[in-house]
Amino acid sequence: MITIKPENSGFVWLHRVADLILPTALLKLILYMNSIPWHDRYLIMGVLGGFVFVTAAQMVGIYQNWRGRPLSSSIYLIMKAWLLTWGFLIVLAFVFKDAENFSSPAVVTWSICTLITFVLYRYLVRLILGHYCIQGKNSRRVAIVGAGQVGKHLVKVITQNLWLGYRIVGFFDDDPNLQNTEVEGNLVLGNTQEIKSAAKNNQFDELYICLPLRSEAKIKVLLNELTDTTAIVKFIPDLFSFDLMHARWTDLKGLPIISVYDTPLNSSTSRTLKRIEDITLSTIILALISPILFFLAIGVKTSSPGPIFYRQKRVGWNGKNFYMLKFRSMPTNTESEFVQWGSEN
Repeated sequence: MITIKPENSGFVWLHRVADLILPTALLKLILYMNSIPWHDRYLIMGVLGGFVFVTAAQMVGIYQNWRGRPLSSSIYLIMKAWLLTWGFLIVLAFVFKDAENFSSPAVVTWSICTLITFVLYRYLVRLILGHYCIQGKNSRRVAIVGAGQVGKHLVKVITQNLWLGYRIVGFFDDDPNLQNTEVEGNLVLGNTQEIKSAAKNNQFDELYICLPLRSEAKIKVLLNELTDTTAIVKFIPDLFSFDLMHARWTDLKGLPIISVYDTPLNSSTSRTLKRIEDITLSTIILALISPILFFLAIGVKTSSPGPIFYRQKRVGWNGKNFYMLKFRSMPTNTESEFVQWGSEN
């Protein structure tokens, strides 16, 4: 039976093709429904929107490991990628001064409907895959080595995402107190010495090793014993003892690396997208709060003599200096002789 593997490159390319086609198709449908003539500028906007979204989606990680990702996280990434796309199109229209050739209501409707369609499309894919997997047509039997924190966490992830198509058959653990008991509702089938026999008897399709890092010797022995079996073996390192909130996986010529403290701005493409996002969002926010800023400026100017803004050098990213502007909240020359805490009047 042919199995569906949404995490492989073929299925991901289906997502990319759909993301590429949907913006243009939706734009043409919206224009048709509103009796607006279709011209080349709309075609360019739709095609360009599709290409930019696919690029932004690749950068924010929409296509990476999406099968095990919560739907809420996928929605957030989709919104982020579409916001980058929308900002890019707005900047492009501003640069070429071509906004008057488009119907503003239709374009706004298109931007909202496209975002909703991206989300609904992925939700529908999850529903179909979930129904398909729950029927047992594409399920994978999973055994877990290690009933510790990592193994229990893996059970929760699988049970909360039935659409993944994984069915847990049980645990293997060397703790004698856990033999023939249940952990997280799953039976402990035996110790690690019984895994090879279970694999040869086809009791599971995939084996997840969730042992702590101190069990390196046991892990090596286990891997050597499973080399002549047909089971798929995967290793989940116990990294709960480390602060990996900002960590991410990278590789160096095939060598896996965990970047514990890293920055997402380590590539020119990421920095360019971040710069576009900064300019777009700051422009929108400044435009929205400009009335408040206007009255603040009047209040500063009328309350005491001196400039409206206070200007000071600060240290920014990578140690580079920049000048900060803020509304002045103290009288001028307060720090001319020495630095002191602010006080009344």
